[in-house]
Amino acid sequence: LYDTFGFPLDLTRTITDERGITVDEKGFDEHMEKQREESRKHWKGTGDQETDAQWFQLVDQFKKANSLPEFVGYEHLEATGKVLFVSPDGTKVIVSKTPFYGESGGQVGDQGHIKSLKGDFEADVLDVQKPVPELIVAHIKPKKGFLKVGDEVAQYVHDENRALTARNHTATHLLHWALRKVLGDHVKQ
Repeated sequence: LYDTFGFPLDLTRTITDERGITVDEKGFDEHMEKQREESRKHWKGTGDQETDAQWFQLVDQFKKANSLPEFVGYEHLEATGKVLFVSPDGTKVIVSKTPFYGESGGQVGDQGHIKSLKGDFEADVLDVQKPVPELIVAHIKPKKGFLKVGDEVAQYVHDENRALTARNHTATHLLHWALRKVLGDHVKQ
């Protein structure tokens, strides 16, 4: 549920607690780590081995600090979080909790807006990518001020774009299903 649909563990725990069922969190963690390792093996990345290695190194740092970014965009189109990373040129940002969907599975990344809670920084979010499986990186165009690691920011997904993108993505899957049904299982998306 988590890996495929982004269904959060804490919500699963809440639902199971209400029904008197327990969650094997140790088993969940073990399976998630196996899935991450498999994702790394099959990850195509940017094609630039040096850049991909830097992203994986960043993931390792976040893991050691127990601060991997959290995606909350299935439940919320707005979120606040702490800046974990800013590229030297200030155009790429990773936030501790983000509503922005990173391009994945054929669906394009979100667009939107980000601003510091202090009010001294604002930027447009032009695109969001997943350079490696565990990272969601917002590509931004700063409009005011500078961002630094540790800043608290508010993030806003452009909701109309998200809805249109999701509809197109769903339509693509439905079309693919219909083509396989009519033409056969050899049809690949």
